[in-house]
Amino acid sequence: MSPLSPQALNLEDIAACLQQGRKWFAESRQPAIVYSLLLALIGLLLIGGVAWLGALPMVYALISGFMLVGSVASAGLMALALKLEQRQPVRLADAWAGFAAVPGLWVLSALAAFLWLIWVTDAGILYGLYFANEPLRFLPQFGFASETPAFFLFSALMGAVPAAIMLAVATFAVPLLLEQRCTLAQAIVLSVRAVARNPLFMLLWGALVTAGVALSLLLLPLFLLVFPVLAYASFSCYRRVYPR
Repeated sequence: MSPLSPQALNLEDIAACLQQGRKWFAESRQPAIVYSLLLALIGLLLIGGVAWLGALPMVYALISGFMLVGSVASAGLMALALKLEQRQPVRLADAWAGFAAVPGLWVLSALAAFLWLIWVTDAGILYGLYFANEPLRFLPQFGFASETPAFFLFSALMGAVPAAIMLAVATFAVPLLLEQRCTLAQAIVLSVRAVARNPLFMLLWGALVTAGVALSLLLLPLFLLVFPVLAYASFSCYRRVYPR
């Protein structure tokens, strides 16, 4: 068993982590923005396919599902943060190299994808229940459909469970694996322990990250700024919980 023990965090650490995130982003704008842009383009392809089918509510389900894969998707930026912490120059290739070199991250990616598929499947079932009588292409009418609020509410409640699981499992496991400080199983256990040690902090941090990413996805250019800052801030949070 790993000898690492999670440290306690206080609410003042939130501002400090965000400040560090902004600092690292200022030092690595180009690779951070390009990395985030690549993620955004992948998301746009998925959203475009669903929108082309006319199932507009599923677009919002896909956007919400990003919360499930966001922790793992930020691994490349955390790899950059690791080099920035050591005052080394960073390139876009460093994000991929850091991710590809750790097999455990691929396993976490598979877990995130599995939970995401469960979430999308559940949302699809709800979509069928609420909009079964609508024609396939009903984009113009979607915003005024009476079933829309209920669909959003119940799909969000169903998505909260896998999102909470992924938050507990991946928040600290990803940087632990990047630094190769432990095995995958130990990283997951340590991540859950860190979340359990800091329940109030993680509740507020999770709400902050969710709100920040959700708002930036609605204004996509903002995502290119918000996502890397939050990813860097999450690494700073990790460093406070598991210092060297």
